Amino acid sequence: MFRQRFALALLACLSVAGLARAQSVSLSEAPLKDAHFRIELDLDLTGEIKFQHEGKLTAMKQTAQARHEYVERALEAGPAGLVDRAARLYHSATATIHIDKDTSERKFPAEQLAIAQRVRDRVVSFAKEPFSREQLELTEHFDTLSLPGILPGKEVKVGETWKLTSAAVQALCDLDGLIDQDFTGTLDEVTGQTARFSVKGKASGITAGAAIKLAVQAKGEFDVGKKRIISLDWKQDDDREQGPVSPIMNAEARIKLKRTPLEAGDADKLNDLALLWAPLSGAPPKENTRLRYVDAQGRFELLHAREWHLIGRTERHVILRLMDRGDFVAQATISPWKKAEPGKHLSEDEFKEAMNNIPGWQADEVLDKGTCKDNDPHAGFWSCRLAVSGIWNGVKTVQYFYLVAGPEGDQTVFTFSMAPGQIQKLGTRDLDLLRGLSFPTK
Repeated sequence: MFRQRFALALLACLSVAGLARAQSVSLSEAPLKDAHFRIELDLDLTGEIKFQHEGKLTAMKQTAQARHEYVERALEAGPAGLVDRAARLYHSATATIHIDKDTSERKFPAEQLAIAQRVRDRVVSFAKEPFSREQLELTEHFDTLSLPGILPGKEVKVGETWKLTSAAVQALCDLDGLIDQDFTGTLDEVTGQTARFSVKGKASGITAGAAIKLAVQAKGEFDVGKKRIISLDWKQDDDREQGPVSPIMNAEARIKLKRTPLEAGDADKLNDLALLWAPLSGAPPKENTRLRYVDAQGRFELLHAREWHLIGRTERHVILRLMDRGDFVAQATISPWKKAEPGKHLSEDEFKEAMNNIPGWQADEVLDKGTCKDNDPHAGFWSCRLAVSGIWNGVKTVQYFYLVAGPEGDQTVFTFSMAPGQIQKLGTRDLDLLRGLSFPTK
C-alpha cells in the first residue's frame, strides 16, 4: 500500500512539473502608440580609459553613476516593433562622472520636456531650446524605446529560447553600426501574472568611429495581463578601441530599469497641447537639434550641428571634430583672438601672416587667396578666408582659415583641417559652423 501511494504521489509531482514546463505565455507588447510609462533608470559604471600622452599609453580609472526619472509617451511605433518617436518629461536626470581625480556633475533643469526620435537607426533627442553637449549626453541613456524589441512577439513556452533581431540589439547596445551578434532570449518562469525572462549574447560593431566588442547578461519581468515589460536588470561589458572622438575604454555597466504603465490622464504634461512646438512628422528641425557651446570666459557662443564633437578645450582653443556616420571628416579649432578697438580688426595681410606662422604648419600651395568682406555692413561684422595646402606635423593637410570680427572688436579664428580627400565631404559645413558664432552684446 505504501509503495502504491508513493508511486501515485511521484506521478502527480511529475505531472505538475511537466505542466509547469509546458506552460506558455504570449511575450508580445500591447499596441504602443499613445502608451504612457513612468521610467526609472539607474546606471553604475566602472572601468578605465587609455590615451596617448607624451608618446606613452596612459590609463585612468573611470566610474560613473546616473539616475533618470521621466514619463514617456509613445507617439509613433515602427514596423520593427520598436518605438520610433516619443515625448519625454524628465522629472530628474543627473550624472556624476569620475576620471582619475577629476569629477564632473551634470543635471537637467526641473521638468525638462524633450522629444526622442529614431533617425537612421539612432535615437535623436531634442527640446524646444538647443541642448548643450553635456545636457544632450544626459538623454543618451539606455534606449527605453527599444525595450519591446527584447521580446519574441509570439507565444513562448517556459524554457524556450528566441533570437533577438539585429535592429533591437543595435539599438539596445547603442551602436552606430552592427557587425554581428548572437543575442538570445529565454523564458525562465511564469508566476501568476509575471513572466520572467533572461537575455544573453555578444556583439561587435562601431560607435562614433570606434570598433567595440560587448557582452550582455540581463534579466527582466513581463506583466502578462498588461502586456508590458515592467523591469530589467542589464549588465554590459564593453571593450572599445581608440576612435576619432573617444579614447580606448574598457567598462562594466549595470543598468536597473523600472517601467510602470500609466493611464494617459496621469501624464497631462505630455498631451497634444504641451507638444505644439514639436513637429508632427518628418526629420527633427535643424534649429532644435543644434547644440549650444558657451565659452567659459564669455568671449563667444556657438550653435553647431551635433556631428561636430567636442574633443578638447583650453583657455586659448576649442577643438571640434566632424564625424559623418563613423567617418572622421575634419577638425575645427576655434581660437578667440585678441580684442581690437570697436570697429577695428586684423587687416587681411596681418591675418594671412599670422596663419602662415602657426607652429608645426608648413604651407606649400595657396588654394584660394580668399575673400575679405563686410558680411553685414549695417551690423559691422567682417570676415576673411584663406585656403592653403601644406604639411602639418608631418602630415599632408588642407587647412581653411577664417577670421570673424564683430562690431565691438571681438575676433575669433576658425581653422578647419582635413586630409585632401575629405574636402568634398566637408562641403559647406565649415560655413554652417561659422554662421552659428555670436559675440556678447552690451
